[in-house]
Amino acid sequence: MYENYSHLSSVFIKNFGVKAVMKTSVLLTWEVPEAYKSEIQLKILYNHQNVEVQGILKKKLITQLQPFTYYTFMLMSHGTGAGGLQQQVSIRTAPNLLSVKPTQYQHYVDEDRVAINLPEVPTEAHVRSVLFVCVENRLKNPDSLFCFKNT
Repeated sequence: MYENYSHLSSVFIKNFGVKAVMKTSVLLTWEVPEAYKSEIQLKILYNHQNVEVQGILKKKLITQLQPFTYYTFMLMSHGTGAGGLQQQVSIRTAPNLLSVKPTQYQHYVDEDRVAINLPEVPTEAHVRSVLFVCVENRLKNPDSLFCFKNT
């Protein structure tokens, strides 16, 4: 028996992918065909869990993941009548680069600079570059710095 589901390709979600991967979360995205205006309920399966989301939202942030771990996410539509069309994407979350916060090493009073100690990066992390942005904390202590990392 052969059934033609070609009419479903015009209404099913396309281009399931990853917009951003962080240490403990991932932002998944997809496209909804312009001709499809109705709401479609989608299911994202991963790591023996499932999350339901409205297809029209076009994105879903998955949180509470483990750092430096492989995950496979499967997007399913259970309203198409095609037995649940599926798309799949695999990722590895970012490693935990800063197990402790950077500490102040030396403060140069005559110059407007501060030297900080950075924790060692795990060798298995394969990091190309790390960008730190330091912002003076004027609310509590002018000598303290908040550092944010971007890898």
